[in-house]
Amino acid sequence: MNKIKLGILGYGNLGKRVEIGVKQNPDIELIGIFTRRDPNTIKTVTGVPAYTLADLDSFKEKIDVLALCVGSAIDLPEVGPKYLKYFNTVDTYDNHDEIPAYLEKLEKIGNEYNKLAIVATGWDPGLFTKQKVLVESIIKTGIVDTFYGPGKSLGHSNAINAIDGVVDAVQITNSNKELIEAIKAGEATEYSAFDKHKRECYVVAKEGADQNLIKAEIINMKGYFVGYETIVKFVTLDELKKNHDTDSHQGLVLGVGEMADGTRTVIELKVAFESNASSTASIMLSNVRAAYRLAQEGKTGAVSVLDVPVGYLHHKSQAKQRKYI
Repeated sequence: MNKIKLGILGYGNLGKRVEIGVKQNPDIELIGIFTRRDPNTIKTVTGVPAYTLADLDSFKEKIDVLALCVGSAIDLPEVGPKYLKYFNTVDTYDNHDEIPAYLEKLEKIGNEYNKLAIVATGWDPGLFTKQKVLVESIIKTGIVDTFYGPGKSLGHSNAINAIDGVVDAVQITNSNKELIEAIKAGEATEYSAFDKHKRECYVVAKEGADQNLIKAEIINMKGYFVGYETIVKFVTLDELKKNHDTDSHQGLVLGVGEMADGTRTVIELKVAFESNASSTASIMLSNVRAAYRLAQEGKTGAVSVLDVPVGYLHHKSQAKQRKYI
């Protein structure tokens, strides 16, 4: 069996979890970690070699898929287009409002350079995107929506950490449980994004940094906090690590509506991740497999998770998958 040759760009929390996750995917071989940091200062979890970003030039024929394990707010809009010219890529871009434009940009580059990108392969967007479309295909009259929490949002936390003057930050999302129950009971049919969630931001600011400016930048960040109930609290680094820095997260795709004959249907698809990063890494690795299979078939450009057949994600053969039918 020819193994899929994987490279990881970025060695933060997600990059490390993708590295560890490879051991559960025997058809994937990790070639190396590529980082902006000095590789000599990095001791990888599995002992795989670390390289500089400049070293990627010599791996163009040695890597089948490059996993882009960097943040969405700042890095991916630059890194995604840059490396798609040389590698098939998979990322976890999570700025919902900007995904169509990001996809369009990558589509042109991928087609020009005969490479393929799979975009937004986390759990939301990503796994929940597939689930929401599935539920909406069944429930056409009613409410189909997503709720998150309690738990730490990786993308939102990374977005805050990218703000000048921030040492570290954690964003905890809590869903409105009363609203969820009201929707299920048929008592709530109209509500806003503000009603759905509360976003609690715990921020450690650099000494001398203007906390008012940091707070304003957070609550006015489009695609992340605008339109949501957002609370910003400044804490010490010790307090952040002791009381707020969790890796767990939960979520729900909820569908409530009527069928054509007036009968009522409720669909709930839930996730509970002890480690948000580890679960996201596992989802990403399944899309690495899909990117490789699609590229082998000659697919180029850029696709979202909605364009990936579910069977292409699975590590078993098509014949074995059919036993689940």
